[in-house]
Amino acid sequence: MDLLRPYLFAPASPFRHFPGVMLMPYHRISFPVRWWRTLAATAAIAAVYLAVPRLLRLVVRALPEQQIPVLGGGTAMAVSLCAIAMLAPAVLLAARFIERRRPGNVSSVAGRLRWPWLGLCLAAALASQIVLFIELIVLALIFPPDVPAGAEPALPHRAEPWTYVLAGGLIILVLTVFQSAAEEYLTRGWLLQAVRFLSPWPGIVVQAIIWTALHGTGPGPGSAGLLVYGLLIGWLTVHTGGLEAAIVKHVVHNCTLLTLQILIGGLTPLDPSLSAADAGNWIAPTAWITSTVFYVAVVAMMTHALHQWRDHSGPPAWAPPEPAAATRRPGADAETPPADASPHASQPAS
Repeated sequence: MDLLRPYLFAPASPFRHFPGVMLMPYHRISFPVRWWRTLAATAAIAAVYLAVPRLLRLVVRALPEQQIPVLGGGTAMAVSLCAIAMLAPAVLLAARFIERRRPGNVSSVAGRLRWPWLGLCLAAALASQIVLFIELIVLALIFPPDVPAGAEPALPHRAEPWTYVLAGGLIILVLTVFQSAAEEYLTRGWLLQAVRFLSPWPGIVVQAIIWTALHGTGPGPGSAGLLVYGLLIGWLTVHTGGLEAAIVKHVVHNCTLLTLQILIGGLTPLDPSLSAADAGNWIAPTAWITSTVFYVAVVAMMTHALHQWRDHSGPPAWAPPEPAAATRRPGADAETPPADASPHASQPAS
């Protein structure tokens, strides 16, 4: 039966751990699946997206003071992150049981997450986050915020002891990892593959628009930043053939910002209703998009370099030349037998 459904098997690249030559582009993996199966699976994922948050809120209301003891004031944030994280298993289960295709194809063209490649992208994401913080400092110095004369910006008051902050903060950061990955599986994964065109750009545009809408309506700068980010990361997903680069960038960005908020203000000030769409000026979106462009460029260069090495077309142009001694095979100094010699002439007699 499986032989009749070849799309259950992943089109694997020559080296499954890193991006390589793709037998089928990432955005076209779901083409053999019938359209009504994709439509039914999308409806099931939408039902999970709407139902799970309501169920979790009912559970929290049954708790004393509507708070989880370890999390305290961060309960609302943890519940929101957990509700979004449920989208990842919903996408994978819908791909397997409704579309009847290999769920790992949503992760990458290799049929699963390529962890060594994800590690390389993690280094690039950390570098881009450093670029982001440097940009924010420089832009804040050039365009200082409007503060009334004599007034000092008030820092949030941390109401919890450090033990609660560290324990609850660790739980929230772990949930943030799954929440960020789930958003990528929904948008850059499911939605990008569900829009079926030969060109990847219709799927990239649709998922970027839905990604922006899911973060709510806000001022122009925040929504514009989300839209541009969705377009950039959507293109990078198709270019690399998987979600690894998108997941790592999203996780690093969210975790670093949440870590700063928790260390400065504690758990109580965390507000799950706030998002990047609420940015009221162009400073934060500009720095965010610029650092994202830097990240996309670095990952694209790494992908190109890996392609060159893998396709045996020579090392990248920036690679230093290898010395001749390092490339000479053992025994190469020996005299090469003439072409007309018999194949047994160079072998020692027994």
